[in-house]
Amino acid sequence: MKQSSILNEVLGPIMTGPSSSHTAAQGKIGRAVRNLWGRPVASAAVVYDCHGSYPNTHEGQGCDFGFTAGLLGLDMDDPRFRDSIELARRQSVEIEFRVESLKGEHPNEARVDIRTEPGGPVGLSVLSQSTGGGTFLLTEFNGFPISYDGQREKAFLICASGEEKAIAHALTEAGGQFVLRHPAERPVTAAAMPQGASSLFEVELISLAEQKLPEAAQKRSLSLYRCAPLVSVPLRLRPERGFFTAEGALKYAAEHQTVSMAELAVVYETRLGSADRTDLEQEMLHVLRAMERSMTPPPADDPVPNYLVPRQAAELDDKMPLDMGVLNGCMRNAMAVMENGCAHRVVVAAPTAGSSGVIPASVVGVGRTLGRTEGEILDALWAAGLVGAFIANQATFGAEVAGCQAEIGAASCMAAAGVVQLLGGTVEEGFHAAALAMQSLLGLICDPVAGLVEFPCIQRNVTASVMAAAAANMAMKGVRSPIPLDETIKAMLDVGQALPASLRCTCEGGLCATPTGRQLALQAVKCKARK
Repeated sequence: MKQSSILNEVLGPIMTGPSSSHTAAQGKIGRAVRNLWGRPVASAAVVYDCHGSYPNTHEGQGCDFGFTAGLLGLDMDDPRFRDSIELARRQSVEIEFRVESLKGEHPNEARVDIRTEPGGPVGLSVLSQSTGGGTFLLTEFNGFPISYDGQREKAFLICASGEEKAIAHALTEAGGQFVLRHPAERPVTAAAMPQGASSLFEVELISLAEQKLPEAAQKRSLSLYRCAPLVSVPLRLRPERGFFTAEGALKYAAEHQTVSMAELAVVYETRLGSADRTDLEQEMLHVLRAMERSMTPPPADDPVPNYLVPRQAAELDDKMPLDMGVLNGCMRNAMAVMENGCAHRVVVAAPTAGSSGVIPASVVGVGRTLGRTEGEILDALWAAGLVGAFIANQATFGAEVAGCQAEIGAASCMAAAGVVQLLGGTVEEGFHAAALAMQSLLGLICDPVAGLVEFPCIQRNVTASVMAAAAANMAMKGVRSPIPLDETIKAMLDVGQALPASLRCTCEGGLCATPTGRQLALQAVKCKARK
């Protein structure tokens, strides 16, 4: 079973909006390719699979400036990230985007080709997938299959025929863990390679003393590439045994008399990653601070406009026509976070940028309104992250894979557990609340009009925030889900995979296909052209 980090993949990354799947992951992919290249990029081509989601989200969800920022080496929360295309132009960096037929193994598939100089031959070619919530996977490199997700540092050694045995021996003697790769049967990547190149060693550098390759292995290699971790908490090579599902967590809690979801979450994360408890708590504090900043609406003069709906978070206050108590501020905060994402400002993918308003609003904002301490709010974030890890381990956060139920549905599910933690509830109550929230959003499609993370995304974040609070209230009053949380998560994935592609972030169905939806898409194109 997959083992997902709370800080790396669930409550993070801290990123520039609007989309984690189409902006943040592209920044990571670009950065990974730049690391493999080993020097500044002068010329690159980003090739989208013609059957995937990228052609429809290229501009609307920031694929263009995400890839560009990564290739320039910018961090995801760098203020220049959203202006990377202009920055590349000023630095005379040539980046081309085009569409071709690739492998089609994932809806978010793209190849990145690096040229030695503008108009020159391709020196490095990488096939990538954006796998949801800002995560990614490099699957092919210069004609060889690979598997790199940025969670640990890896080295890639290309060698000639006849050298495999000697290199394998040198790596084994040094205690190295590696995979020997042979050329892909039907490669879609190709680059100028040293004469005689026939094999690739994919090496986990953390398995070697001081993360150094044996000299004998380096000398016998034709080419050597390295890629550093792209996460805040690099993962262990062999995580300690633990729990990875809600059922496993409940069993652990009973055996170890663990009384809170927050405690379980810290146990989970320390067994998975290389950081100690103090470092983990500091990283979660960074997440909280970023969420707090994102709950302030963007300034009226922000140069990135909304194209479909006006920004209204600043106009909302605690006096609603129908008074909903603490939820009045919850609604405002959810809208403010999403408006920041739409303005290409910094938000926390929690678990995605398209659902980034839910947890800040219903956990952080409600916690402040209830007068909870910072420590109690941090515990609530850990509780939300724990449930998110169970979703990531057993399903997906990718709307391209399972619809918006995997994004906003997942966020509401996580937030419900966080609210229960704020209210002093038990582990069992938190998991019931999470299941109730997810069950209420099963089947939610992803249909961003004009390919923008505006409508209906902003409004859905608001309603999902309220739903999380309602689910927490039900669980705290004794309402129980007859279907366990793990089974609910798996049902979400099954439902998502049954949805037609038109309802999974391709802008071809749902509200996108209505007459007004089509008209709004044309209107957005015209507005961008004038801008």
